[in-house]
Amino acid sequence: PLYEKDKLFAEYVNFFYSQRQQFELKNSSAYAYLCKLMLNSLYGKFGQKSEDWDYACDDPTRDYDWWQEYDMQKKKVFTYRCINHRVEVSTGYHEGFNSLVAISAEVTANARLMLWRLITTAGIDNVYYCDTDSLIVNVAGLERLEHLIDQKELGKLKIVSKTDNLSIHNLKDYSFGGKVRIKGISKDAQMIAYNTYRQYQSVGVKGGLHHQDINRVIWREVTKELSREYLKGEVLSDGRVKPLVLSNLVTR
Repeated sequence: PLYEKDKLFAEYVNFFYSQRQQFELKNSSAYAYLCKLMLNSLYGKFGQKSEDWDYACDDPTRDYDWWQEYDMQKKKVFTYRCINHRVEVSTGYHEGFNSLVAISAEVTANARLMLWRLITTAGIDNVYYCDTDSLIVNVAGLERLEHLIDQKELGKLKIVSKTDNLSIHNLKDYSFGGKVRIKGISKDAQMIAYNTYRQYQSVGVKGGLHHQDINRVIWREVTKELSREYLKGEVLSDGRVKPLVLSNLVTR
């Protein structure tokens, strides 16, 4: 299908960005953060998928449950769930309500293209780390990006913080000065050994079905061990990463 070009989110973005700036001036960090979430997450809603479940049977012996079975004849694994004695089987996924994948695909693709332009502008050797909407650069990289920096203007780069102490372990796993960010590890987690953390984790709906109990809010104590093995490139002796070449990985 063909799509016409238009500024879909101009009014939406301008409104929430203005609100965010006002909340920041009032030191209302909670409301400013909510505005940030609204700005960053809307496009993803258009790329969501929904699960398909078909009725299988009624089971008076089950109240809430979630399980998988392997069919020997069909050589296939089937996933089931039971809610109020009604058993349903998973049949796949479909495009979510009011979704349009072209929107989310266009936004995320252009974000990565813009990120690459910023990396090349800063100089690849001056960039230590990047995420979807951020860069960690050295002084030389910062100077080369100076003309793109404005702390208030929408669409410009902003300096969030500076440090002389940076340790990068993996994707979304680094310490920046006194700030430590590890994906999957909460800020309140307790480090009990090297690369090992203990924290509390909430049990979601699927987990509640699996444990046959969705009538309570359950928090359980879990222990997480980080491997910190980077598998998306070759880590060189100086800490830099050499991208993997697909043709070298494929055996013929």
